[in-house]
Amino acid sequence: PGFPEVLRGVVEAYRNHRDDVCRNVQKVKAGLLRVGTPQPSDDPLTDRLLEEAAKNLGQFFDPVHGGFGEGPKFPTVPPLSLMLRQAVRTKDVSHQELVLLQLRTMAAGGIYDHLGGGFHRYSVDGQWLIPHFEKMLYDNAQLVRIYLDGWRLTKEDRFREIVEETLEFVRRELTHPDGAFYAAQDADSEGHEGAYFLWEPGEIVSVLGPDVAEEFCLHYGVTESGNFEGKNVLNRLSEKQLPPDALDALRPAKVKLLAARERRMKPQRDDNILTSWNAMTVSTYLDAYQTFGLPGYLTAAERALTFLLDYAVENGRVYRTVTAGKGRLNGYLDDAACLAASLLDAFEATSHRWYLIQAREVTDHLLERFWDETAGGCFYTSRDHEALLHRMKSGTDSAIPSGNAIVASVLLKLFSFTREQRYHDRAEQLFKVFRNVMEHNAYGSSAMLCSLDWHLATPHEIVVVGTRGDAKTEALLSTVHQRYLPNRTVLVADASRRAGKSDLPLAVGKTSVNGQPTVYVCHRQTCSAPATESQQLERLL
Repeated sequence: PGFPEVLRGVVEAYRNHRDDVCRNVQKVKAGLLRVGTPQPSDDPLTDRLLEEAAKNLGQFFDPVHGGFGEGPKFPTVPPLSLMLRQAVRTKDVSHQELVLLQLRTMAAGGIYDHLGGGFHRYSVDGQWLIPHFEKMLYDNAQLVRIYLDGWRLTKEDRFREIVEETLEFVRRELTHPDGAFYAAQDADSEGHEGAYFLWEPGEIVSVLGPDVAEEFCLHYGVTESGNFEGKNVLNRLSEKQLPPDALDALRPAKVKLLAARERRMKPQRDDNILTSWNAMTVSTYLDAYQTFGLPGYLTAAERALTFLLDYAVENGRVYRTVTAGKGRLNGYLDDAACLAASLLDAFEATSHRWYLIQAREVTDHLLERFWDETAGGCFYTSRDHEALLHRMKSGTDSAIPSGNAIVASVLLKLFSFTREQRYHDRAEQLFKVFRNVMEHNAYGSSAMLCSLDWHLATPHEIVVVGTRGDAKTEALLSTVHQRYLPNRTVLVADASRRAGKSDLPLAVGKTSVNGQPTVYVCHRQTCSAPATESQQLERLL
């Protein structure tokens, strides 16, 4: 219905059924109070929460195509991350294999843009074939990270290609001239959904010639009848494991088709610059940089982070969006939480102490403005936000992980680096607030359960005494970052400091051996003997 029709319906209801409307208002208020006010629990925080959550997720996972349920399917990442963590925790690879199944199927399906890189919003079917064609920044930021995890576990070339092609899509289509990231690319162009992305066989022949076009259409599921309104969404679902030589032979064809597609009318772009989505993307670029060592990823991350700190933060206050070089709208919990998380990731990736200082400042302001001093946990809006019907406090994920789950992760990382007990205590209190939510809604609270996994396992704290840029130092770091280690912090202590001295507790007492870059692996206050070779480090990990 059009909006005038909706308004007429509201007027009619209020005139003729006012008592019903008032009763419904009270029910809505009661419902908001119930879902937005979690009841803290003193029940123990144990591994059983994680075990039951992974079991419940597995029960409604599609064992044929991957994903949850029958369709439409959304590429929701936190449940996949939780299943991978549980596989490591229990040494039961069945959860891992389910996740890898989904990653491989999505990479072959039409939800992935095989020419331009990047993932569409969701699949309207259960096979990941036909997408809703919009591409969201937050989806691609999260999916790159789970594909990085997939690569760490398998070293499959296809997973690395997905990472590199998706980040290239973000660079090409969603990057502001000053380094920040736009929100989305729309689904429609020329008045039709997906028009920019669809192909007919004749169009492909006109670009590639008949022989190459025939080979391309065979491998990418292109037919005369089509699979979407008479046209074709490119996919490789009928041939998930394309032989490497065939794939290599078709690379020039993909380049030509992308160039031809670029001449079409492009979908519009959502030019909003949202702080939380940008910060998530910064963390993604940093993850890719540390995994593959490509300096362009670090440059992209630092440019965007500088933009956020210049325009989206003022005296510790984080704004929701940046418009025309000015921060606007009071930030929500996820804006401050994601920014703090990205600053900690930048500190890990660069060792620049300034990033750690900024992370602490943003986090302390966050706790001051969002923390519930009565019951614990963080409200979605700050204490100086406009008055709302109910001030919600949620641990449930939406399209992005819940702000409270990210806050828990930030607090635990800060505790690891600083040993300030207040961070640890707030995190533990936060888990108690959302314990019942985690127990009864594994899918919706997967991000919180991932943070709980960190808390219960306690991270491996890896200290490298060396100089960034030194080949042996970088080799040790690469050994760490190319392994799947979901619960770990990494600190590089400069070898030029006074032997064993540091104001960060993690680095105290750690010295180099014979002047060589040296690594220590610590867990629960106990550290390994120093190691200087990557093979030694592999064994310690």
